[in-house]
Amino acid sequence: MWRRRRFSTSISGRCDDDSINRCTVNFSSSPIPGFALHATYIGPEFDGSRYNTADMTPDAPFEFWLCPALFAYFDRAPKDLYVQYVSSEAT
Repeated sequence: MWRRRRFSTSISGRCDDDSINRCTVNFSSSPIPGFALHATYIGPEFDGSRYNTADMTPDAPFEFWLCPALFAYFDRAPKDLYVQYVSSEAT
């Protein structure tokens, strides 16, 4: 749980600015300028897709699961997934 919370805090930008309470997250199967995370597909799990970040975070790799909503954006789970976030300040 702590690791997941640390990841979401990092990707939202809250680790740098506590006033940030939301963010936009963009996913792509090809590199996005300024991407924050590259994840590699491991395989299917519970109708969703499991990914890991071992190549990008070798000292602290982690795995995560994306629900089947991913398929609303992709025909199949991409082999590589690039994640970019855009922080939004509290309003």
